[in-house]
Amino acid sequence: MGTRVQTPIWSGPGKTLYIVAVLLGVGYAVCEPLMTLSPFIKLIWLLPVCIALYIGGRLICVGEAHTRRVMLPTCAAIFGLYCVLLLDVVLFDSVWFDREPEAVRTINLIPFRIIVAFVSSMFDSRGLFLQAVWNVGGNLVLFCPFALFLPLCAKWTGKWYGVLGISAACIVAVELAQYVSARGNGDIDDVILNLSGVMLLWGILQIPPVKRLYASLVLCMPGQEYFQKLSEEDV
Repeated sequence: MGTRVQTPIWSGPGKTLYIVAVLLGVGYAVCEPLMTLSPFIKLIWLLPVCIALYIGGRLICVGEAHTRRVMLPTCAAIFGLYCVLLLDVVLFDSVWFDREPEAVRTINLIPFRIIVAFVSSMFDSRGLFLQAVWNVGGNLVLFCPFALFLPLCAKWTGKWYGVLGISAACIVAVELAQYVSARGNGDIDDVILNLSGVMLLWGILQIPPVKRLYASLVLCMPGQEYFQKLSEEDV
């Protein structure tokens, strides 16, 4: 009986896509400080990097028994790129969010004041419906990747208190950075909306069919083995 020859894990199309992703990422790192890239250009530049990483990881996992050792670093790289783009946009972007330094720092510590104002503006005659949807909807989805990637890190980061605590700390840190640098306003309502979006998505991911689908798509694992381990109660 002949011995089946296995293709080395880092060979083939998967490796090629990984190299393409690295080259695109290096190109972005070189060009971004030298050129004034619009948020749209940044997005369409980094999106192919993430796609190449993901598809490359999936291809490498074909016939591989231990898919986590491939997909976990791949997901970590994608999450890192998201964090880079997030910080760049919310702190330094002058197109979508008008992040030029201001002379006066402002902060809102009254919960729901801005949310109520924006929701009310959806129904008045000032034509602010799209602005209200952009503000409320954008803040809801801005930090949602935290709910996608934090459960992959460790058992406790997959629990509700892990996702809630880490996400809250990062969101508050971003708001404080905006206030200190005078690039945007420190707003408790932004924290509420950002965190609500994270926890809403986390809750959706706890639905068994969704959890199984996510485990299959993200980690190339059948069923929900990995998330079952992460969601086990501490003994």
